[in-house]
Parts: sequence; structure tokens; C-alpha cells
Amino acid sequence: MRWCLLLVLLLHPVQAWEIRVEASPVHGTLYLLESLRGEAHHSRHLARVFRELRPPTEEDQALVDDFAGLLQDEAWNTLRLPGDGEKQRTLSDVLEGISLQARDVEDFLQRTRPLLSTEHHARLARAMRHYSPLYDRLIYQPCDASLSKQLSELRQVLAEREAAECLATIAALYQSDWPEENAFVVALTPIPRKQGEGIEAFGHSDGYLSVVEAPQGAPVLGSAGVIVHELCHALWSNRSPGVVARLKGAFPADIYDQLNEGLATALGNGWFGQGKSDESWYNDPIIDGFARSLLPLIRPYLEERKPLDEAFAARATAAFAAAFPQADRDPTVVLRRVLLIANSDEIQRGGFQQRMAALGPMRSIHAATPLSSPETLQRYQEFEGAVIFLIKPSERGLLTPFALSGLARKTGRGWRIVLEGETLADQERALARLLEQPLQER
Repeated sequence: MRWCLLLVLLLHPVQAWEIRVEASPVHGTLYLLESLRGEAHHSRHLARVFRELRPPTEEDQALVDDFAGLLQDEAWNTLRLPGDGEKQRTLSDVLEGISLQARDVEDFLQRTRPLLSTEHHARLARAMRHYSPLYDRLIYQPCDASLSKQLSELRQVLAEREAAECLATIAALYQSDWPEENAFVVALTPIPRKQGEGIEAFGHSDGYLSVVEAPQGAPVLGSAGVIVHELCHALWSNRSPGVVARLKGAFPADIYDQLNEGLATALGNGWFGQGKSDESWYNDPIIDGFARSLLPLIRPYLEERKPLDEAFAARATAAFAAAFPQADRDPTVVLRRVLLIANSDEIQRGGFQQRMAALGPMRSIHAATPLSSPETLQRYQEFEGAVIFLIKPSERGLLTPFALSGLARKTGRGWRIVLEGETLADQERALARLLEQPLQER
């Protein structure tokens, strides 16, 4: 296969993208704060180990709460900056990018000063100055030798396995418009662990910047596969609207919602990372299984440098249906992309959405309020994915404009579900119960 791919690359000159793999104790400190506040796709293991090494004092917890409050403040929680594809950047994304560029904490605070009000910047400064020396002493320095070795070996593996050329092949597969002059930046963040200890590692992507956890002493080929996995997301998010519409239209909505993660896992963890059949490629059985079904389907496209097409969509859809015959009622499948609609603007805040993400399947959470708003009705009518109404029993009359045919119905655009409770906490519990069993129309 490698010689076939090499011949294709010779016949089709590829873009020479740069992949920079970096690590920074400033970024690590910020990542620790995000992990301590329970942010999705951040290391629970890192938070647990840190608290074991330093049982939290009242001051420690107060500073984490203050940092979380900054990110959940209405001024920042509702602000969205331009991103790639459907993703919009939040304050967390911006701070993460700046932290990797900063020489030290004081440089980071200097760079972020123009972004924030005096009060908000003071919150950030107190948390970063307090946690930076603790992180350096308890996490970064003990992992430094392993991290330096991993950085060196990863750069070598990415070069030897021609990661840049593989990404160009993936870009052709996706028909991605990623600019040649834009380097990919990967932030490696160390995760302490005992020798031989198995831990769940996370990664996330924000356009040009991907963050990958590096468990202490872990072999680098797996991490190299995770890096390519995250960079696949960046390429996926930079496709033209026409390309997106054509491929999306060839898939059932629920299966298309799994495609970004499934392809990234097949390509990064399976194809580039040489994932073994008896090892998990992804910590979600749906994505793991879908990725394994996709890999043999995409190999001919990679070798011939062809874009994904309707024939691929038909085969991928059939493979998914064969692997998961009850998927159209499985909450872990059909509730990955969700629009929450309620009268309470609390559903738009980071704290609420963080709790929802912690329930499991909801990976892309959108929110609209109030029920009576014309903008809310328009978002409902245009949204592709599951829509969940969180209402009080007394608010049932407000659902009339939405023309619902029941309290739980499967439609061509996704499930439409109504959950009732007198308080938002009651509605949250109803949502948690909904996730425990296959969905039923009612």
C-alpha cells in the first residue's frame, strides 16, 4: 500500500504543511485549571493526581471557582469569535492559543490584558500566579524528562512517517481548503502516571491548534496517531459549503453526525497510528466500531487520492447500519448534536452545558431561548439534529408554534423531544433518565 500511495503522491504534488509539536508550562497551567473545573475533553486523571499530591485548600478551590466564573460570566459565555466550519471560538480557545505562545505567566498575562476587563483580568492573574508554581513543581518537572523524550520522538516519527504528506492525502479525501501557509500547531501536555498504569487520554482541536495529552512514559506511535486524528478535525472544518452540503446530503443525519469523529479515528488511530485490532482506538464503542468499518472503505480513496463521494456514503451507511442496527433509537448516537430550547437563559451558560456534556453522548450542544422568540422558532426549523424542549408543565401552550406531533418523535431532521419539570434541576434529571434507555416515540 505504501508504494501505491507513494506513486500517487509523485503523480499528484502535495502541499508541504508544517506540523509544529510544542509544550509549555504556561499552557499546562491553564490546562490544569480547565481540568480542575471539569471542562469536557480534559483530563480527569490529571485533576485527580493533582488533588492527591496537593489536597485542595479553601484558597485553591476558591481560585478554581473564580476562574470558572470568569469563563461562565455572561460577557464571555455568550461571546463567540469566528472559527473554522461550524465551530466558533470561545474565550477558552483564545486563552489556550495565547498560553502556548507566552514565555512565562507574566508574558501570558501581558498578552491577555487587552482582551479582558480589569476585574476579569485580575481573576485570571490570581489563578495563574497561584497555580503556576504548583503545576511546575508537582506535574511539569516530574514529567519533564519523559516529555522531552516524547517531543523528540514524536517529531521524528511524524517526519519519518511523512505525516505532512499523509495530511495532504487526507485533505484531498475531504476536499479541504486548508491554506498551505498555515502551520498546524500541536500542544503536548504531560499527564503523570505510574509505570504500566492505563489511563484515559483526551485531545481536542480548535482549528490550527490541537491539544494532545501525553501520558508519562507512553509509546509515541499512539500519540502520533492521536495528533493526526486531531488534525483531521481541522481539515474537516475547512471545507467549502458546497462540499459539505453534497456529502451531508448523501447520509442520514444521525450517521453523518458520527462521520467526522469516525473518519478521524479511522485515519489517525487506525491508518496512520497503525492501531491494532485487539486495542481500543477510541473510548466510545460507537465511534470505535464505526471507524473500524470505515477504514477498509477509505483505503482505495487514499491510494487513488479520490474525494469522498456518494458511493462511499452508501457503503458507509450500510456498514454503520449493519454494525449498529438499533442506532436510530440509541441516545449515544442520535443525541450527539442537540439543540436545547427553554425559557431559562441558564441553558446558554457554560456551567449548564458543562453538566450536560458530562452526561455522555451530547458532544455538540446548542441552546436557544426563550420559547416565544421568533429567532428560537427559526433555529428550531433550521436545525439538523435532535431538539430537546425543557419546559414546565404550565408552559405547554408555548409549544404550539413548533407544531410538534408528540412528546417524542423521530423526524427526518432528528428526534424532537419534550421534557417537563417544575425547575431546571427537575428537567436536568429528566434528561439524565432519557439517556438510560432506547428512545421510544410517544
